[in-house]
Amino acid sequence: KEQVLYKNPSDLSPEFQPDGAKSDKKAKEMINKAYEKEVYRFEWNHVRANGDVFPAAIELTSIEYEGKARLHVLWRDISEQKRTEQQLLQSQRMETVGTLAGGLAHDFNNILSGILGTASLIKNKIKLNKKIKEEKLIEYINTIEKSGNRAADLVQQLLTVSSKQELSLNPIDLNVAIIHILKVAQNSFDKSIDLQPVYYPEKAIVKADLTQIEQVILNLCVNAAHSMTIMRAKNEKWGGALDIQIDKVYSDHHFIKNHPEAKNIDYWILSIRDTGIGIRKEQLAKIFTPFFTTKDKGKGTGLGLSMVYNIINQHNGFIDIYSEEGIGTTFDIYLPVLKDEEFYEQKPVSEEKIPKGEGLILIIDDEDILRETAKIILNECGYETIFATNGIEGLEIFKEQIEDIKIVLLDMVMPKMSGKETYIELKKIKKDVKVLLVSGFKQDERVQSVLKLGINGFVQKPYTMEKLASAINTIIVN
Repeated sequence: KEQVLYKNPSDLSPEFQPDGAKSDKKAKEMINKAYEKEVYRFEWNHVRANGDVFPAAIELTSIEYEGKARLHVLWRDISEQKRTEQQLLQSQRMETVGTLAGGLAHDFNNILSGILGTASLIKNKIKLNKKIKEEKLIEYINTIEKSGNRAADLVQQLLTVSSKQELSLNPIDLNVAIIHILKVAQNSFDKSIDLQPVYYPEKAIVKADLTQIEQVILNLCVNAAHSMTIMRAKNEKWGGALDIQIDKVYSDHHFIKNHPEAKNIDYWILSIRDTGIGIRKEQLAKIFTPFFTTKDKGKGTGLGLSMVYNIINQHNGFIDIYSEEGIGTTFDIYLPVLKDEEFYEQKPVSEEKIPKGEGLILIIDDEDILRETAKIILNECGYETIFATNGIEGLEIFKEQIEDIKIVLLDMVMPKMSGKETYIELKKIKKDVKVLLVSGFKQDERVQSVLKLGINGFVQKPYTMEKLASAINTIIVN
């Protein structure tokens, strides 16, 4: 107790809290709020005596002691609870992936048909010595490029949904989150569902984790889709309308009275409305309970809505539900409006140009087609290239031509030696070696661990000529 008594909360806390706020400043704010209420509860990151950071549930109670207003503080270590929540969250993510898999596979086959069909058409014309007009060739190439981009988008969405990530709060636009999820929904939901988004005319900025907010929207949309299809009676026709809408509400006395969880701030309302079978009144009270589900056995774990509740709660928001049997269900998600939006305005993206260069680049990649693609692009940009099919071979080549090799283009996942192991060995050979890491998903824990080692740059597969040339040029210039 001598380590705790007479200490300020900030003395027992890391410098910053998960939302980026400084602990000393935020602690004062929380204490002032606590004096205004009988009991004030919130989550906080503390440090143990050995310096380890741990999450705690805090309960502050206003009391009078020795004639003065005091605060009674109750700490509760919730590390185990957080671990369990993360396990449930990952389990639900994988359930969502399973739900979408059939639709995504169908759409991938459509995409591949566009690529393979067009490629075989060009190949056949060349084989028969038929001339292809320039405008027709551009049309074919555009079809292949468009299909490839569509496939890349689908892969990124699927990886984002299934990946396990720490909470990362940044200013995000809810309109963008809806656009991302609608891409997945359009490709995987039954065609009998009419998707009807209504975007806010301006940026709807909140401080949030984009991946988790997208997971919330996706979970609610999947549930809505099920209520209009697989949950309907056998003789009932599938289909209905799924509306996603953003609006803004300004808090006043009436609003706070009707929403006990609300604070005296402005909120964005993200509404997800379906015309499905609805939820019975007796089930509504249990809807956010883990493992409770209204679906038939084997069609849901009951983790989706509990995860939705936890995520929105972490973002200082709350949820209202309206449902009538046979008519449908509406989820209204309230998230605090982030002020000073102009501070977060993104700079306009300049038109991409293809920078040229010179010098020898070592390409370490186990995939033949990717080595060949990188070679063609880099040769076109003025560089010479040399290949290695794995990390061990790459290290031998690097030792032999250390003075000539300007940059190493390094794949992340390879047999015999991983990208991370290869990078560590390259640094031992030459401390200031320049390396551009290549992988299919930046949020992968393995990729993040390599980036923390100080690698010079990263480019995500599938890359275009512009992106690869620009990434190489940036490393050379810096």
